[in-house]
Amino acid sequence: MLGNWEYWSGIDRQQLAELYAEYDVSLLVDDCYRGIVGLDDFTAGRPALAKALSQCDKATPWLLVQHSPGFFESVDVSLGSVQFDLLVSGHTHGGQISLFGWAPYTPEGSGRFVSGEYPTPLGKLYVTRGLGTSVMPIRFGARPELLIVTVIDEHLPGN
Repeated sequence: MLGNWEYWSGIDRQQLAELYAEYDVSLLVDDCYRGIVGLDDFTAGRPALAKALSQCDKATPWLLVQHSPGFFESVDVSLGSVQFDLLVSGHTHGGQISLFGWAPYTPEGSGRFVSGEYPTPLGKLYVTRGLGTSVMPIRFGARPELLIVTVIDEHLPGN
């Protein structure tokens, strides 16, 4: 999956995919692998959910990863009865500055989302605060977090 900074910094997508492959990692850009759907960035790219779903073959899509959570407010997500067990986004950094749970600013592409769980038409969305910062190297009240997702055997093809 790509984020806005991969676009804005001019990263070569092919070189990035090759680097990931050296470590047995797949770069998913509007693609599906073993039921995991990775979309292009909503802020700087052009996510194509229908295209990604068509790549799932026989695997049931269960996890959708999209860098910018504002995507889940867009009209592009209305694909009938498609439901995921989990949707994951980042991009917001939890607002970087949060005062008693209120973030005065989130970057373009965040939509109404800041951090934590939200219901959406596609399923439960978790917006992680992530580890880094953007623009200004400061965080206050928006503790960094690393999300760990445990895969249950029922989601793997053949089970």
